Amino acid sequence: MNNILKSIKSTLMGQQNIWLAVSGGLDSMVLLHAVMQLCAQDGLCIKGVIHVNHGIHADSDHWAKVVADQAAEYGISCVVKPVTCLPGAHLEERARVARYAAIKSIIGAEGVVVTAHHLNDQYETFLFRALRGSGVHGLTGMSEVTSVMGVKVVRPLLAVSQVILKDYAHAHGVVWVDDPSNESVAYARNEIRRQCSSLFNKSALSLTMQHLNRQSGLIKEQTTLYLKQVLIDRYTIDLDLLRQLPKGWQLEVFHYWVDQQAGVKLALERTQQVLHSFLSAAEDRQPEERVGACIIRRYRQRLTSYSYEQPPKVMLTCQREIVVPMGTIVNPERKRLRIYLGVQFPGGKKQYQKMGVAPWLRTAVPWVVVLPSHQPYLIGDKYLTDQGIVLEKMAMC
Repeated sequence: MNNILKSIKSTLMGQQNIWLAVSGGLDSMVLLHAVMQLCAQDGLCIKGVIHVNHGIHADSDHWAKVVADQAAEYGISCVVKPVTCLPGAHLEERARVARYAAIKSIIGAEGVVVTAHHLNDQYETFLFRALRGSGVHGLTGMSEVTSVMGVKVVRPLLAVSQVILKDYAHAHGVVWVDDPSNESVAYARNEIRRQCSSLFNKSALSLTMQHLNRQSGLIKEQTTLYLKQVLIDRYTIDLDLLRQLPKGWQLEVFHYWVDQQAGVKLALERTQQVLHSFLSAAEDRQPEERVGACIIRRYRQRLTSYSYEQPPKVMLTCQREIVVPMGTIVNPERKRLRIYLGVQFPGGKKQYQKMGVAPWLRTAVPWVVVLPSHQPYLIGDKYLTDQGIVLEKMAMC
């Protein structure tokens, strides 16, 4: 049981803006209890608890209440965030995307979310991805600290088995809820758990994952070097430069880039299909693929990832820094600005074409009108106006 507290303490001490993702299940309720012990004993500070209510199960609202009540008993805030996940294909993946989008909306760019993934989850992930045909990177399992869809995620319990978590729960009287879907063989992970749980006590499985992690690190170093050669910016790849890489590395680089953009790990076979569709499409075609929370499209031999469309709006501001979908507008002299987002500015077609902005991205490129002159400026990559306004950290997603 001390292993739980030690693992959490070593991972979280020093982190800022910590939030706990709590579903109400045994694992996350143990995490919540243990973290509160560390808050009392070692001065660990957390912002609060997040419970995402997917509304999939009939008891979803009850689970949310259990979590909220427990948080209130500990004297910490709890945000219950409902999301909509309609029945249908790929429900687990769609729920995951919705969950992290909800978490991001709560914790912001500086927040850290802590999850209760443990050693058994790690083994299940390994076997699940192996059966799905994942490559070396996928087989390395989950990282202790990572980023998922722009959310910083910390998993302090990856070295702790579920048996130890259960022992802790019983010893400390931790209350939790059971999700009946965990017993359904309709989900591949549950079938793996039922058929292979006896293998999770074998130390050789951990050793295999350690070897894969070391080999994956070597591959990632070379992949990162190649990726830098083909990037136009963080969210755009030059297809002509990608074609110039050694054939085997083209897929590896594209696969790594897609993981960064989408926040989800595609099976290598699926990545290969997506890349082939982009490379083989005729010059006048503009193929697109939806991956995770992003869309990837080809335009003029460039692949660009971007988020789903945002509702249009007009901002009137004199702030020094204004965050927009493509980055941050810096306004050092605090001039009055009218910023148009989500609309194509009248008469701006030629400017869009000059900048090489794809038609579907034109509503993402902000127009800035400097008042009182009413002179419009199209803000783009490395664009500096004579009014001293510049866009930083250009981002399409």
